[in-house]
Amino acid sequence: MEKPACIDAFGARMVIEAAKEADRKNLKVVMGLQKRYETWYHEVVQRIRDGAIGDIISAQVYRTAGPMWYKGRSPGASEMQFQVNNWTHFNWLCPGVQVEGHVHELDIVNWILDSHPISASGMGGQQGQPASQPSQVFDHFYVEYRYPKDVIVNSQSRQMLGCKNEVREEYHGTKGVLRAPMGEIRDYSGKLIWRYEPPKPHPNPYEIEHDVLHQAIRDGRRLNNGHYAATSRFTAVLGAYAAHTGQDLRWDETLALPHRTMPEKLDLNADPPVIPRQDGQYPVPVPSLYKLI
Repeated sequence: MEKPACIDAFGARMVIEAAKEADRKNLKVVMGLQKRYETWYHEVVQRIRDGAIGDIISAQVYRTAGPMWYKGRSPGASEMQFQVNNWTHFNWLCPGVQVEGHVHELDIVNWILDSHPISASGMGGQQGQPASQPSQVFDHFYVEYRYPKDVIVNSQSRQMLGCKNEVREEYHGTKGVLRAPMGEIRDYSGKLIWRYEPPKPHPNPYEIEHDVLHQAIRDGRRLNNGHYAATSRFTAVLGAYAAHTGQDLRWDETLALPHRTMPEKLDLNADPPVIPRQDGQYPVPVPSLYKLI
């Protein structure tokens, strides 16, 4: 499976049920959240489980980079074809960087905290998109996720030119701070407690995930990433929903909503769910006005 595995509540429930069916059929499922297959993250998770930074209080996660690619209109292409070719620019296909790229960091948060958020609230908007490249998605998000045990996770994602770029995570515990991908733990005096020393050559997580999949098939061993694929993806979707609506949204209530962006029938010659205005631009969600149902 690859991201985006789901982009709405309907799709999240579909993936959850598909994961259960894969268990019943003993199917092997790997999700392209390759950070789960980074060797150093496995050591990090174990050290946190062993109490290296104490009880986790909060986390900060970042995914900020330049703008996403944009493909011009091909001669004779339908509006549906144009939007599918530019799927990262339409909310019915993938609602922005929070869902498209930042899911990698949110997936690690869920893994380290061994949970998914209880709720999310946030904000965002579209400021840097050129008028010559009409897009419907937010190009920046800030989301506050609340997890069990009152753990707060602050999430920042952005795709704009000329801004600071970083992809990283910080986990603050009662005893110290873990910084990734630096791979180090320090106490609050600044003393280095642990630093990951990567082997040479460094294992490629993209290769590892395929090696694990192939070996599980050969051995008949249980392997199903579908469960965390669904929860991590919906973590990202929940954040986008919160920013689009301007509301504080709870996990259980939002997951149960009938919100579905993908058409039931897919046809390259059909009208897509959103069409351009007379000026060629597309409607961007307006918080307080945007509704999920």
